[in-house]
Amino acid sequence: MTVTVTIPEGFKLHQIFMRLEENGVCSYNDLMEDAGSTEYNYDFLDLTEGEGAYRLEGFLFPDTYEFYVGMQGSSAINKLLENFHRRVTEEMYARAEELGMTIYDILKIASL
Repeated sequence: MTVTVTIPEGFKLHQIFMRLEENGVCSYNDLMEDAGSTEYNYDFLDLTEGEGAYRLEGFLFPDTYEFYVGMQGSSAINKLLENFHRRVTEEMYARAEELGMTIYDILKIASL
């Protein structure tokens, strides 16, 4: 069984994980644990500061998703990260570099 879940712009990591739990995707605690302990294979995460679940803050792309009910937290998180990966273009990375910044720097500024 699947469920459609919309992650609105501006939602913080804990709000996203609560939304996923409310819709039966997986538990908030499992998501927090997987966010903090699972290695996700995306170069943009190499730039994050700190450790734990909040290293993913800003990279969980707001959109409408189709999830399996009861899926693993790491798989649900990967779906959000994959969407971010697909949407950030090489031109965006190049522009950030021209400005002497990283994509992570841009995300931090955009969140203010």
